[in-house]
Amino acid sequence: MKLFGDYYRDLYSASGILGEQNCGDAKRTSFWADTDQRTIETARALAESMLRGCKIEVNAKAAGAK
Repeated sequence: MKLFGDYYRDLYSASGILGEQNCGDAKRTSFWADTDQRTIETARALAESMLRGCKIEVNAKAAGAK
């Protein structure tokens, strides 16, 4: 997933969706996952590699939610 994050960072930066790597984008970028812990960790790895060095919150449904 970290390679995907790097890829998407480059892609979105080239298209102007993401700006400089200064954590400014972290405030306006959301990551969501379902209830499965593996999916939450996947979202976290993607977020951390897209926005390296920034504090990223990964949101998820509550355990047991459908």
